[in-house]
Amino acid sequence: MLMEAMRRTPQRTLVIIGRNHEPLYGAIFQMCRTANTIVLPPLPEEELAGAYAAARVVAQPSWDEVVSLSTLNAAACEAALALTRNSYEHEYIRDDAFYCDPGSVESIARAIDLAWNTYESRAERRAQLAARVRRDYTWDEAAKAVERAVRRAMEYNPRGAVRLRDRRQAGSRT
Repeated sequence: MLMEAMRRTPQRTLVIIGRNHEPLYGAIFQMCRTANTIVLPPLPEEELAGAYAAARVVAQPSWDEVVSLSTLNAAACEAALALTRNSYEHEYIRDDAFYCDPGSVESIARAIDLAWNTYESRAERRAQLAARVRRDYTWDEAAKAVERAVRRAMEYNPRGAVRLRDRRQAGSRT
């Protein structure tokens, strides 16, 4: 669907990075591949960051995506985003991306066009998103969020509450 959407703008280049592990998908991919598509193998993190930074738009019209690291990394590198509306990415990216229906070529093309055509006018907004992603969505922040969630879950469990109380008391004695 993404390649079909990109067929409408042959002056733009679609760069796909990664590896396919599904033979049927690979066959369909090759049948649909357009002349303006470049396929690269998986890249090391440093090179991938450079690819995101060089991209004007990163499109991920996935059918089922929780929140991909690709989206967060692209946002951190200030790429404009065209994302699926079938995910939880809006909870992270909020209104700083253009969302599309992954089952509609028209919707995907429209989201990419909006991201492309507003690239300059939304530069400050992308910079703010990049700063928020780099600040709030680090591995350290994720670990803290998991720890808070586990503690809350333990507080609702009578045995967990006792363990938390015992840990607090043991910590105050040392």
